[in-house]
Amino acid sequence: MEEKCHVLNVRSNITHQEIEFDNQETHNGNPIQLDSLDMEFLNEIKVGKGETQRSGENVYGHKIGWLPQILRQDDMKFVFRYCYPMELPIGPIYNHLSKVVNHNYEKCKQDKSMDIRLVELAEKFDQSKKLKVKLARKFIENYFPKDDEIGENALIETKKEIKNLRKMIYDEFYLLNKWENNSIVGDDELARKLFLDGCTILQFIMSYLTSGLTEFGISRHIEALMVEDLFMLQNQIPFQVIVLLLKFTKHESHLDLKRKIIVFIQSTQAFRNDKLEGNWNTKEDCDDFLKIKNGYCEGAYVHLLSLLHSYIEECFNLSCDCGTMLVKIMCCMLYDFIFHYFISRTICYQLLHGRQDFRSVQEFKSAGIEFKPSNDGRISFRSKILNIKGNLKLPPFVVDEGTKRKLMNLVAYEMCQPLDEREPVTSYVKFMDFLIDKEEDVKELRVSRVLRNRLSSDADAAKLFNEIGSECFNPQIDCFQHVKEAIEEQCSRKYAIWVAQFYEKHFSSPWTVLSLFAASLILSLTATQTYFTIYSKCTLTD
Repeated sequence: MEEKCHVLNVRSNITHQEIEFDNQETHNGNPIQLDSLDMEFLNEIKVGKGETQRSGENVYGHKIGWLPQILRQDDMKFVFRYCYPMELPIGPIYNHLSKVVNHNYEKCKQDKSMDIRLVELAEKFDQSKKLKVKLARKFIENYFPKDDEIGENALIETKKEIKNLRKMIYDEFYLLNKWENNSIVGDDELARKLFLDGCTILQFIMSYLTSGLTEFGISRHIEALMVEDLFMLQNQIPFQVIVLLLKFTKHESHLDLKRKIIVFIQSTQAFRNDKLEGNWNTKEDCDDFLKIKNGYCEGAYVHLLSLLHSYIEECFNLSCDCGTMLVKIMCCMLYDFIFHYFISRTICYQLLHGRQDFRSVQEFKSAGIEFKPSNDGRISFRSKILNIKGNLKLPPFVVDEGTKRKLMNLVAYEMCQPLDEREPVTSYVKFMDFLIDKEEDVKELRVSRVLRNRLSSDADAAKLFNEIGSECFNPQIDCFQHVKEAIEEQCSRKYAIWVAQFYEKHFSSPWTVLSLFAASLILSLTATQTYFTIYSKCTLTD
């Protein structure tokens, strides 16, 4: 014990001496001086070193080939699983990958730091080149005029625009677990490859819509995978290439080609909005959808995946009329005032309201919420019958084998956008994960005509949404947060839950309704008979 006290006294003396020494050094007129490294450190903070990189990420987020930091982690498992093509590789990333692997084939196969899937992809990409040449040749024969039988004018225009096209492509690609400079591909070579890919895409779309891909030896299964490949994040070319090719096709084919591209985008997405279905009979309508103005894309970084994303955002119909929004805000403010100062303070309200966690379609149904398909594409919630029941409207959605890849690529695309951009697909995925927990939830949505399940079972669909929801981060701006809050408000009304559960228990089946009607009828007849019996006796007595 004495030894321990001695040690503590020694330590306290040392600490006390150190403090006295520091104070003495400071008070003796010898203040601590900052050296050049300290000044450099403070200057870096002042000028904001590191901010340029983040702002650069927002700028490069639209460019083909750019990946945010979160998608590069864990050996690019996310990117390989969802964002790389399986059968139809196109774009500068494929060109760069093939060149890197082919020049260093043996080295790449022996390099343990390189994912073997990169080598396998490069080998598959080389095999697909013959198919791309066949598709491109068919397009040139069918759609280019006779005075340009081999597409010379279109290739010349592509080479003229290659400087601008290269600006739409990120200057490095994330391959081999590191960044690779894509300057290994020269301007002329890049122009030729973009020309080939553009013709391939257009002919594939034409043949797909006319069921003519069997001519190229493409089976139904491979066809479905190729359609998915055209909307992969890491399998894109600037849409400006497509626009340039359209300028040099036959004049009578211009409108038909544009219309087919729009129909192709609409047919491959799973959301439905009846108000956006059109015939696209005019050039102006087609150009407006494809973001074409005066022969050029309005957006500098447009490609097929971004067009699909824009269409889905329109399907959700997120925009709202300013006048309608103002009225809603005023009504909400008035309701909040009355609720806070009058309703919420009453004992009756406190007894009939209380927080309760609900997190599935079945639980929401027990709270009096019904699910219905939305014709205008909006996700909305509205209370009815004195706030006892509620309607949740959702856009009809088709679940099939390609749903996961499509949604994850759209989510990855939204992750590449600036922070102030809306993320409707990520918001929708998180919302569906909020609703779906088990296969019974999928069954209820399917019966309500909100979901069309083309998978083998409802359990597979529930698993799909749960997996996607767990792999996605919460969006910066949740487009459907107001709907979640309205649902939670509905679920906080105890009296509504009691009435809904009573109705579900006693009136959900037509047999219980008939039984109640029969019992009521029997009681009414019995009461009538009793009344007349008593009344007749009283009359006789009188």
